[in-house]
Amino acid sequence: MCLANSVPNTGGVYFVPAFSGLQAPINDHTAVSSLIGLSPLTTKAHIVRAVLEAISFRVLQMHTILQSKFNLKIHSIRANGGISNNDFIMQLTSDLTKCPVERAENREMSTLGVTFLAGFSAGIWKNFDELIKLRKVETVFTPQTTNLKTYISEFVQWQKAIQRSLNWHCDRE
Repeated sequence: MCLANSVPNTGGVYFVPAFSGLQAPINDHTAVSSLIGLSPLTTKAHIVRAVLEAISFRVLQMHTILQSKFNLKIHSIRANGGISNNDFIMQLTSDLTKCPVERAENREMSTLGVTFLAGFSAGIWKNFDELIKLRKVETVFTPQTTNLKTYISEFVQWQKAIQRSLNWHCDRE
């Protein structure tokens, strides 16, 4: 069981992942990472859950901007890399975006991508359609709406935490 699932919520703890500032859609290079809302009742599980939720919240931000600003219709999200090993993030991302999240069978897609490109340029594959057929999906996380109202209010609170992290390094430059 994921540590994040051992508590029903973050207990009011929010994490802002801004190690190098915040990129789109906020675009503030002076923003800093922060962990806010700690109390004597905060446990390690609350902090872990806050960090994992923040990852899905950032995906939701990008998903929203792609749909609203660029009018893209996103029907599914493909996930790979180390973060895709976390079922909690995959399911929450699916719930928040209301899109299925497809976890690749081979999660190290960077290495596989380089291999595909090398094989493509060597003539092993004739076109990208042949490569697409090689992509295998291990798990599909489908959107669940049971906790969506709760998570929307959590997302709003998380955005307040972001506001407190903005423009942090302005006076130090």
